[in-house]
Amino acid sequence: MADDSTPGVLRRYAGGVGRNIAENLSRLGCETSLVSAIGDDLFGRQVLNDLQQIGVDVSYVALRQNGSTASYTAVHDCDGELLHAISDMRLFDEFQLSVESGVVPQEMLEIIDAADAVVLDANLPESALTDIVGHCQSTMLYADGVSRSKCTRLSGVLDSLSLLKVNRAEAIALTGVEIADDEDLFDALRKLGPEQVLLTSGDDGVVLVTDGEVYRTEALPGIDVVSTSGAGDAMLSGVIAAALAGLSVELQLQCGMRTAAETLGVYSACSDKLSREFILQ
Repeated sequence: MADDSTPGVLRRYAGGVGRNIAENLSRLGCETSLVSAIGDDLFGRQVLNDLQQIGVDVSYVALRQNGSTASYTAVHDCDGELLHAISDMRLFDEFQLSVESGVVPQEMLEIIDAADAVVLDANLPESALTDIVGHCQSTMLYADGVSRSKCTRLSGVLDSLSLLKVNRAEAIALTGVEIADDEDLFDALRKLGPEQVLLTSGDDGVVLVTDGEVYRTEALPGIDVVSTSGAGDAMLSGVIAAALAGLSVELQLQCGMRTAAETLGVYSACSDKLSREFILQ
């Protein structure tokens, strides 16, 4: 009830879209670096230590002395579906990716420029997203819309993206119109500039639109859903890892579905069972 306490079970796990994708990609066999900011507190240092343990380079994560590590609190129903969520990302509000800001050194910008792929998420402010894209020359550039309220931060960089990943609510927020017909929605998203659009629809599966072609993959049957948190991040991670391995669009989608299905079966936002084998299946 809204005016009373509700019995439940509380669990705490490391999360965040960018962090989740970094962990997933590392587990999928990709050499991965995380560029972000984190509070210089107990939780922040634990997040960094855990990422280092699985091989993620955290050299360019800025420790904020007077900031608290960002947090996301999700409330799920008995079927694992998200009911409510509170996102406290104030730490990123002043995040600037530039040498002049003193946040990151020149070497990190060079790493971004030389990377095979760069993944953005809309938790960052628009100015930081613009700075990052400005340092990506011939890089595959992916972006996650994160949420309906934040996805519009990507508006200024959409025409630079190799792939935009959104759900239907985020897609409608970006296009500015309620579009019932899938084909019209895909056209509206492509007109915004990204080369490819990955649209996730929960039980209805996933659609990837590229070069005028529409590829659809239905949700895998028989999945025992524990929590939906992190499933979309896992989906994008699988697609990226398969693309970096040179696999076809169809196989990219299949890999994404497998990684998402594995993540749906755990309480945490990432599954420690992900491995290179998910790409090679």
